[in-house]
Amino acid sequence: NYDTGWDVLLRAFVREFPPGPRSAQLVLKLGYQTENQDMTKARFERALAACDECPKRVPSNVFIINRRLNDTELGALYDIADAYVEPGHGSGCMSVTAMRMMMQARPVFGPSWNFCSRCRVPGSRDGSTGVFTVKVTAAIPAFTEVWQDFALLSDQLDQDFVEIDEEDLRRQMRALASLGSFKRRGLGIAALTSALHLADRTLVGSALLARLEALQAQHVA
Repeated sequence: NYDTGWDVLLRAFVREFPPGPRSAQLVLKLGYQTENQDMTKARFERALAACDECPKRVPSNVFIINRRLNDTELGALYDIADAYVEPGHGSGCMSVTAMRMMMQARPVFGPSWNFCSRCRVPGSRDGSTGVFTVKVTAAIPAFTEVWQDFALLSDQLDQDFVEIDEEDLRRQMRALASLGSFKRRGLGIAALTSALHLADRTLVGSALLARLEALQAQHVA
């Protein structure tokens, strides 16, 4: 379930990364169902309240965005992505989250669509020309990119959303956070030139990858 998936991600994140100087950030880019930010925060605080190990309020290193990006913001994202994509490697889209991670030399977890003019696919939820791809970019250390793209793909194919093991997600977060800044930058750079969408299989769960690849095969067929 798309909405429930965000709750699982939030609970895993707040237990692994308390707020503080140079702490990891979680950016929840939600749909456009409501303009009332308080209602959205209240919803997530209810999810946290059900967790004994979690804070009762959304911490300061969690950011919630529930508005539609305007044309200027979308254009800026395309410009950034295109500048970092090697010609001829359409699957090497640069996500905004991964770019922030590289510039700030720290892990930044958040939903990051692949914005790239060279490899867009049909299926934009906005119905606009700026199409979000359903491809999972190789080696991008932003776990919710997998969630986001898988949810979009499964929605297009009328499939049930796969369940993700919360403890496995936390282990992946710890593994990424333990890397030095040079290694994290290297992971981001690897995403620019890889010709494979799922090259680094250590960053995401194997069960999710198998399910995603099966759905991608159906989608292509």
